[in-house]
Amino acid sequence: MNSPNDNTSPKNSNHAPPPAKRGRKRDDNLPPNRARDVQRAFRARRASHLEELEERVVILEEENARFRVLLNLPPSDRPPLGTGPTGRGK
Repeated sequence: MNSPNDNTSPKNSNHAPPPAKRGRKRDDNLPPNRARDVQRAFRARRASHLEELEERVVILEEENARFRVLLNLPPSDRPPLGTGPTGRGK
């Protein structure tokens, strides 16, 4: 009779491989401080890109408002940026 801890039971002989880890694989070839530097540089690039996009949105909204005046269209009914739940109003 097979006991629950017996490794010869049919249930235990067909182990499935452990599930694969999700997400991007870590590059273990980088030293830890270099990995931090790479991540810090990425965050800086991302923040810079976000600031550029926010500046561009402001410029385009002003341009849109000017065009609406020139074309005698009513003003946009959208709330200004930075006032919504995800806005960056400060």
